[in-house]
Amino acid sequence: MNKKMPAILMAASMIVLAAPAHAQADPVVLKGMYDMSRNVAGLTSYCVGKGFLKADSVKNARKMVGLIAGIPGVDTSGGEASEAAGVRGNVLMPDGKEQGIESSPLGAKQWCKDSAQGVSDGLKSAAAG
Repeated sequence: MNKKMPAILMAASMIVLAAPAHAQADPVVLKGMYDMSRNVAGLTSYCVGKGFLKADSVKNARKMVGLIAGIPGVDTSGGEASEAAGVRGNVLMPDGKEQGIESSPLGAKQWCKDSAQGVSDGLKSAAAG
């Protein structure tokens, strides 16, 4: 698994959140962003369950889901499957395959911390924008 995956996940969502309100976003991209945010929310729950993160991290991940779900035109169907993969400790890849964070070169604990930081940075960016 890519060592920079947590940063990539949140950077992609920040791009969508930072886009001008009048810009038309590609529905496929928006769907991917929504599914990714749901997957990260599930992964955050997994990380809290493992003791790697505090419970407030889940609240932040849910805020990110809400921000992305609030973008006009976002298809929120099927997000449950993306989140369920995360709850199992798996990143849902664009090709539909799952990769476990336990086998990440970073290790699960560092992966969780980096992901939580990415969510936090994304929320700060959205609030500033």
